[in-house]
Amino acid sequence: PGHFISHAPLKMSDKKELTKQEAESKKCLETIFGTWGAVMSGKEKPDAYDKLSDFICDDIVTSNSLLDKMGIKDHSWNGKKEYMENIKAKFVPGAKGTVQALDLKFMVEVNYCGPIITIKNEASGIKRGSKEYKPEGGITWHQVWVFKGGKLWKHIDIEDEKHEAGYKELWA
Repeated sequence: PGHFISHAPLKMSDKKELTKQEAESKKCLETIFGTWGAVMSGKEKPDAYDKLSDFICDDIVTSNSLLDKMGIKDHSWNGKKEYMENIKAKFVPGAKGTVQALDLKFMVEVNYCGPIITIKNEASGIKRGSKEYKPEGGITWHQVWVFKGGKLWKHIDIEDEKHEAGYKELWA
């Protein structure tokens, strides 16, 4: 089984130019990241997030694979109202219980594929409150951002389950 694959070598696309849909998705994500960065750095007040409302689908769903598995719903939100409430509460300077990546290398890899953008991030560890988790070799995680009509529709953080014990300590 699978021998037929050898007859059709899979080749990564060499295209440098984004399709219209990919460019639309990228613009939306850049708006979200730009607003998040401005609020987190204190340049803008948390109500700056209100302007993101136009970039978020009414039926948005977010999740974190590892936290969901552990029964922690901190980052699993359903619908625009819940999404907007949570980013305003959690993604602001000094928010309690917010997770911070340590020595973050953001967007180490970024891939565009139609309405989907995947991002690979790396960090030496994470901090929540006064607790830190810094495993040997750090933490690598992936984000999947899915867009519908130029708006954010799904956001998933996919984390390595080998970090479950370390994460349990942070959320204990």
